[in-house]
Amino acid sequence: MSEQFTKAGEKFAQLVAVMARLRAPGGCPWDRKQTFDTIKSYLLEEAYEVMDAIDRRDWAGLEEELGDLLLQPVFFAEMAREQGLFSIDDSIDAINEKLIRRHPHVFGNAHAETPEDVKVRWDEIKKQEKAQAPEASVLDSVPRNLPALMEAEKIGQKAAATGPIWLTSWARRTSQGPTARNRFAKIRAGKANLETGWCISICNPYILRTRSITR
Repeated sequence: MSEQFTKAGEKFAQLVAVMARLRAPGGCPWDRKQTFDTIKSYLLEEAYEVMDAIDRRDWAGLEEELGDLLLQPVFFAEMAREQGLFSIDDSIDAINEKLIRRHPHVFGNAHAETPEDVKVRWDEIKKQEKAQAPEASVLDSVPRNLPALMEAEKIGQKAAATGPIWLTSWARRTSQGPTARNRFAKIRAGKANLETGWCISICNPYILRTRSITR
């Protein structure tokens, strides 16, 4: 292993140790008070700051923002270690094993000459992995906290991979068109309440369909 990787490993170990000290008795009151739920918003914030630095080609800023982003999984993993759930070692093992398993053309005897070949192989291996732990729904793997359009794109990709399910959904929603127009007319006239859940149930399929078409 090269000296560069050795130094990186030592510095990462130092980061893990610093985080453990902050969370330990006598550490930082703010860090000790945090939970998975209070910290998760910072993960999203740091990810957006990384993307912003990339868009601005601010390499000095990116250097700093990547460090801030790196802190987040270390923070989460330390809280998990305290609760006996897992440690950062387990997370690193998981990603190392996944990368090696999904790159048999690098770490095994498989062949992939183009990026397209790699993508096909990756999807095949991922599908095999998912088959060992079947999902209740094809949409179970779509995170619920994605921004709306990104979620729509992910759902569209899942739908496209499973067949023309849009036909049934779109026909059902189209048939609701007169009902929806009548309901909105009553709302405008003050004769009915605007129920958020109902509005979302009517509008979401149209948004998904539009996103699917633009893909």
